[in-house]
Amino acid sequence: MMIDVTNFGAAGDGKTDDTESLQHAVDMGGGTLEFPPGTFVINKPIEVDLAKVGPFGIRGAAGTTAVVMNGPGPAFRIRGTHEGTAAPESWTDQTRFRERFPTISDIEIRGGHPDAVGIEFVKAAKPTIRNVLIRFCRTGIHLRERNRDVLIADSHIYDNADYGIFLDHVNLHQMNVCGCHISYNKGAAIAMVGGDLHNIQITGNDIEYSHSPDFLRPGSAEIEIDAREGVASEITIASNTIQARKSVDGANIRIRGTIGADAFPSVRLITITANVIGSQESSIVLDKAQRVTITGNTIYDGHKIGLIATDCDGLAISANVHGWSHAADKPRPDHYEFRRCVGLSVAGEVFQTVGGETAVISLYECRGATLGNLVVRDAAARGIYLERCEDIAITGCAIAGKPGQTLAAAIEATPDCRNLAIVGNVARGGPIKCEAASGQVGNNQVG
Repeated sequence: MMIDVTNFGAAGDGKTDDTESLQHAVDMGGGTLEFPPGTFVINKPIEVDLAKVGPFGIRGAAGTTAVVMNGPGPAFRIRGTHEGTAAPESWTDQTRFRERFPTISDIEIRGGHPDAVGIEFVKAAKPTIRNVLIRFCRTGIHLRERNRDVLIADSHIYDNADYGIFLDHVNLHQMNVCGCHISYNKGAAIAMVGGDLHNIQITGNDIEYSHSPDFLRPGSAEIEIDAREGVASEITIASNTIQARKSVDGANIRIRGTIGADAFPSVRLITITANVIGSQESSIVLDKAQRVTITGNTIYDGHKIGLIATDCDGLAISANVHGWSHAADKPRPDHYEFRRCVGLSVAGEVFQTVGGETAVISLYECRGATLGNLVVRDAAARGIYLERCEDIAITGCAIAGKPGQTLAAAIEATPDCRNLAIVGNVARGGPIKCEAASGQVGNNQVG
């Protein structure tokens, strides 16, 4: 059944308060809330209680419909009762037949209040957003408490004051964000804070310019995964453009976890692949993460660093290309830094016109690592630097400084390093300094 909102008194003239008319139309239940072309002004959330109204959708007229939220809170709050998992046997008949698949499509939502939110889902099963534009809100899409099987596709989440998509201490398994334009959201394009998060795919999106333009608000990010008070696992970030402008403590991708009393990390099983990542202060920041794969990305123009990993376990980093996109004589410090990491593989990387005051790749207090088949061109100070590390193999690397300039070292290990194998590398423009460290150094070409 179609529920035409104008049949319930909604004016859609951009002036009349249509809140009561829209809420009355929703409360009639049993179908799709149909908006004709126009601008519908509301002053408080339109509440969709799926337990009362049954299967429900909200649909605009092919992008010619706008809803302006002039009060605090979400323009539309979709609330279900699902307490189960994604497994079919955990669903009640209530969620299986009367609450499943709430859908919002073909509509624009604009914030007219500093605390306006576009759409909020609470305990919803298979909520779906497609062909939606959300802008000028504090948060575009807000997920709270518990949700399952979320799909956000082919939408514009643009120019919001805080977050584009906010997973707010939510228990959420299975979410796909695909084919969206998520840009100019000042705090983060996609923020996952706390909660219990699993099986999330962020694929094929244009994610750009989530930053504080006046630099007064530190800590913005394109994608923020903060599991210091929760769990985040099985997350894929693939085939996106992830760019920004420099902001204080800003990052393109920031992932933070904690180590529990059982020594198990709260953030784990992360894949970052085939993205274009750049132009923030830091490109990728990892803290207390386990089993992370970073491969096949183009990473450029990190004003502070390309990748920093601290207290991580099980990192596989391969086949990424790094370098400032324009002037070779003004390299950005797109370097790697690893601190207290265990189980680290860096292979097949290409670094060109990369700065870094210490080295292109620096390891501090790391154990069990291999660095192999790396190409480092135009290094500023050193190619590889090791300090207080043990059980490290460096093989098959080609390292060079800028033409006509001498490196402090192509590869350098401090005397407190143990059990090194530095074999079969080619170094140009600087020596290999590892004499006082324990291990094997040999068959290298130095010139």
